[in-house]
Amino acid sequence: MAHSRSWDGCTVHEDHIEFLRQTRRLPRADYMGVRLVPKGEISPAPEEGERVIFCSHCLRGLGLPASGFLRAFLEFYNLQPHHLTPNTVVLLSAFVTLCEGFLGVLPTIELWGKFFYTNLGTVIAGVTAQCGAFIAVRRPGADNPFPPITLIQSVKLWQQSYFYVKSIFAEGDWVKLPAYVAGPPTGKRPNWLYRAKTLSPSGAAAVARLRVMVQSEGLTRSDLFSAFVARRVLPLQGRSHMISQMSGHRDPSRLCTKDMPHAEVAHMVNYLANCKLMEEWQFGKEPYSHANPPPMSALLQPAAGAGGLERRFLPDRAESDVDDPNLGAAALEDDAEGGASATGGSGIGASLEGWPDDDTGEVVPRRQPGSDQQGASSTGTPVA
Repeated sequence: MAHSRSWDGCTVHEDHIEFLRQTRRLPRADYMGVRLVPKGEISPAPEEGERVIFCSHCLRGLGLPASGFLRAFLEFYNLQPHHLTPNTVVLLSAFVTLCEGFLGVLPTIELWGKFFYTNLGTVIAGVTAQCGAFIAVRRPGADNPFPPITLIQSVKLWQQSYFYVKSIFAEGDWVKLPAYVAGPPTGKRPNWLYRAKTLSPSGAAAVARLRVMVQSEGLTRSDLFSAFVARRVLPLQGRSHMISQMSGHRDPSRLCTKDMPHAEVAHMVNYLANCKLMEEWQFGKEPYSHANPPPMSALLQPAAGAGGLERRFLPDRAESDVDDPNLGAAALEDDAEGGASATGGSGIGASLEGWPDDDTGEVVPRRQPGSDQQGASSTGTPVA
């Protein structure tokens, strides 16, 4: 077995791609083309215009087109998707959910640098890892109000879940990821140490508001995952508006108009992080919504546009979904254990027997939850 931070071919097949499309993690076929890795290929060799993406990342909050914040994040730190460990994608999803769903602001590099620092992943001492070299770590200390998150300790074989995508629609980029550049990052770059010496007024207000939510309003680490899983939204996918601005079941940002069963939310949250969420879980603090917006604050409110014009939202979907393909991944757990699904689902997951075993020894999701919206671009511009 290859080291978890080196290339070793690919195990993705058509059923995986079909699952990602039906769960709206990938745009429709007329917007974005997909090419599977040829047999015998060990490391990525994309054709012109293709980008490299990972199924493993798509199960942890990424969807295409990628969000403006993720693209800005990759550009600021000079990263490729294969440099991000799955756990780093988990932390990015939790961070975006905190900003959008609870603070009611767009995520920024300034706030990320306040809460997290970076380690360089190596295969052996002095040899930078080909895959997963960028390791995000929560800054220690009582002055960091971001809830501590216990991550899955071992995420194996994720690098074998890569495939190729290409935006083919005449208007717009429906991928929004950088062109593939082989190899690891060239050492630990100066930007990896970024942390604003003095927070901007809006950044300081966000940190102060987070402190209040944690200390007085019941916000917990699991809320940062339950919020986007229960809302059925992908934090790292381009969307029409923020999580705190979502409406009801037909909101255009949702993966599916149906509610995810309470127990399935717990399974998915425990797959993402070691939260040990019980099936009869409850929010410590619920995320805000269009009907219940965040408290008014001149420093925290996102810009409404020139002259303070009222923000316009995309209309809700005209119809509800008939099926719920997000529940089709029930067979992932069954396949890992060699059993058959007793819970049913759409049947999509029944053919996912080749899905990489990303989390050896941890809970594999019994069921798993792409928007084709381009909006909700988040800013990544740092404040010095």
